[in-house]
Amino acid sequence: MKSEEVKDILNQLGSAPQKSKGQHFLLDETVCDRMVEVANVSAGDTIVEIGPGLGVLTKKLAETGARVISVELDKNFVQYIESLFQLDENVTVLEGDILRLIKDTSIFGYIGEGSYKIVANLPYNITSHLLKSFLTAAHKPEKMVVMIQKEVAERITEEPGKMSLLSLSVQYYADPRLVMNIPADAFYPPPQVNSAILDIDIKKDNPSREEEKELFRLARMGFVGKRKQLKNTMMNGLHWDAPKVEALLEKSNIKPQCRPQELSIDDWKRLAKECNLL
Repeated sequence: MKSEEVKDILNQLGSAPQKSKGQHFLLDETVCDRMVEVANVSAGDTIVEIGPGLGVLTKKLAETGARVISVELDKNFVQYIESLFQLDENVTVLEGDILRLIKDTSIFGYIGEGSYKIVANLPYNITSHLLKSFLTAAHKPEKMVVMIQKEVAERITEEPGKMSLLSLSVQYYADPRLVMNIPADAFYPPPQVNSAILDIDIKKDNPSREEEKELFRLARMGFVGKRKQLKNTMMNGLHWDAPKVEALLEKSNIKPQCRPQELSIDDWKRLAKECNLL
């Protein structure tokens, strides 16, 4: 699709890209092909797409024979997508805020009890919140293939030494992989940042609520002082004296002078387990 085509459609709809809704329309259809390929979409799959816009990715998903649930906030685009796929029984278009639909669990009524995948060009302003909402949901997707801001994708896939609370929050539940970078000129209007396709495979083992709660309680303490030694941030956060914190770190096989970005997922798990025992 060319930018002039997008402009013509928007004019017909009496609409314009809204920055507040993160509306940037993908022009390069080969990117959509790549997303469908990485997600291994096939007939019989259930796919949730967020923010279909003008339906470029929706079309590619529907061509596989998969069941597609597209969630769109903008009423103009809902009507446009419905008109495009009115004869396709496998495409369901929902008007609404995806974060609200997850929170009230109504989206899962449409998905059903079976497995599903997320394939979407996500609005940048809700990326972190949206990923967290699906990763912590009672009914998690088996895979997420999403286009997001390149910088965010790079942060999510960082390894110990450069970890952040964001990368920990995704990697605790899933194995993320940066697939490819997408230049800004692949969109209309071009965003001020480059994008990337992120492949997120959800881990099959479900963590215990006790471990999950304690791990992120400690992680939030640690990353408050990202450049400080973990011993000091733990003392401040737990209100423990130095010997008790040192004992906790020693039992967890973590050096007191370590900084939070240096810890792996397994390090945080051990730390959460030992903290519960003290």
